[in-house]
Amino acid sequence: MKILFAISLLGIGAAAVLAYMTRTSLLEARNDKNRNNREIVTIHENVEKVNAETTTIWGEWRDTMGKAKDEKTATVKLTRETNELDDTLKQVKKEIEDILNKRTQMEAEIKAIIGRDGTPEEVLAKVEALKGETDALSQELETLKKELEVNKKAAAESDDLSGRLKAQQTARLQAIKLGGSSSTISVVNPEFSFVVINCGRADGLTMDARLLVKRSGQLIGKLNTAIIENNQTIADIDLKSLAPGMQIMPGDQVIFENSVQ
Repeated sequence: MKILFAISLLGIGAAAVLAYMTRTSLLEARNDKNRNNREIVTIHENVEKVNAETTTIWGEWRDTMGKAKDEKTATVKLTRETNELDDTLKQVKKEIEDILNKRTQMEAEIKAIIGRDGTPEEVLAKVEALKGETDALSQELETLKKELEVNKKAAAESDDLSGRLKAQQTARLQAIKLGGSSSTISVVNPEFSFVVINCGRADGLTMDARLLVKRSGQLIGKLNTAIIENNQTIADIDLKSLAPGMQIMPGDQVIFENSVQ
């Protein structure tokens, strides 16, 4: 009887120890889970922060490139207008020089008239005649200036039209060159959903090109061009276009389709 009682006490003690160890293990597991959850939340917040900073940087880059393009266009236009104004200034200076020469000649003739015998009426008549010639020259100069302004305006309109036609032709030739060609993906960043393509500005790639990703002839998804460099391009993955269960991988083929018709 005593032996059974002792065995019962040992069993109760072992059960208590086992229960304590199990409770301690559960508490440690719960603490580890809570700590892991907090770390996951912190990592998620850091990823969201990096995504926001990346989006901001890309936006600033696009704005900077747009402003640089506008400034270049304005500089080219200002240079052309400056050259035109220089030509106009040279022509006006020449006309002024001709008028001054006429004036010098008039003064010499008046001096010659005053230096010899003659009546004041004759000198006055000569001055009036010379004044009429000066007025006619001044009117002719104004007419020339007006004609010059008209010609400048027509030339500017012609330059603008020529520039637009050249730009359209260049875009069309680039589209013909790019259409149907392909390249490959060298790098894939699944965390930020962008890829690097082995093709760039030197190959005729433009911002309006449509990028289709294929593997073994099967369409996997689409890309949106973000940054074009000389020999490579960075593009965002269009997550909505991905085929079910498919992921874009390095080595996948990129087919180019340009929107320019």
